[in-house]
Amino acid sequence: MKLSFRNKKKTLYIVIIIAVCFLVYNLVWYLIVENKYDVYTAGMERSTETVIRVSGKHFSAPADNVDYTVKYPNYLEYVGNLAVVKRDTREALIIWPGIAGKDEYGLILEHENEIHQIMVDKDMAPIDSQDAAIIANTEDTIRILVDAANDKWPGILE
Repeated sequence: MKLSFRNKKKTLYIVIIIAVCFLVYNLVWYLIVENKYDVYTAGMERSTETVIRVSGKHFSAPADNVDYTVKYPNYLEYVGNLAVVKRDTREALIIWPGIAGKDEYGLILEHENEIHQIMVDKDMAPIDSQDAAIIANTEDTIRILVDAANDKWPGILE
């Protein structure tokens, strides 16, 4: 079945509209992500080597006893992460900044020779009450991580 000139023209318009929408969506995504994450990378260098292979932009900076990292979102995703890692124990505070302002927080903590991954709120209270004992027993480490995060990214936990 042959397409008439009118149908070809209509098909071309549809393809052009889809392409323009895709380009606009990409531009909006890029601007949102860049504006959101650029503020977190001040004074940091873009990483070319990482322990774990990650896609996207990845920045890091060492400090006294912690390392800071910023992982930009992957292509067409909106959530990356910020991390503060204690260099001696590899315990960490991870922050997933939300585009609309609803950030999420997690801790990687060592307690009784086991590694625990715990989701917490902004005040470092565990989301799951079963993790309360681990949080209580690692308060010093959590304070170090929170203070370091607030030093690097003022207001991130306020």
